[in-house]
Parts: sequence; structure tokens; C-alpha cells
Amino acid sequence: LIEADLTKANLEGVNMRGSDLSRAVLHKARVAAVAISGPNGESTGRYWPANLTGVRLSDANLTETDFTAANMAEADLCGANLTNAVLN
Repeated sequence: LIEADLTKANLEGVNMRGSDLSRAVLHKARVAAVAISGPNGESTGRYWPANLTGVRLSDANLTETDFTAANMAEADLCGANLTNAVLN
């Protein structure tokens, strides 16, 4: 996924553990937790976080990307543009 263009992509609940997204563009992407639904589609009130553990995002464009509740342990953000990114 090096240099991938994921502009405005919906990546809720994605598992990208250990992936290389160097120089990728995730401008306005949503890489957040996804709501877990019950067997009939009803809300359970629980969420599955996006897993970005150990992901390489060096020199990536992460402007306005939503990482709400994402697991970013050991992610490499060296040189990444995090302008207006949501990191809570």
C-alpha cells in the first residue's frame, strides 16, 4: 500500500497491522472504530477499533483523517502530515 491514494476512504474497523503505508494519502479518511451490530442489525453499544499496530505511515498525508479510538501502538508517523487529524 506504499503511496496508495485512500482519500476519503471508509476504513472503520480495518486491520492493517504491520502494513506499509509510506507516502500514502489518507486525506479525510475515516480509520476509526466501527459499531458492532447484533444478529438483527440492532446496535450493541460496542465498537471494534481499527488496528494500525506497527503500521508505517512515514511521510503520509493524514490531513483531516479521523483515527478515533484506533489502535496505533508502535505506528511510525515520522514525517507524516497530521494537520487537523483526529487522534483521540
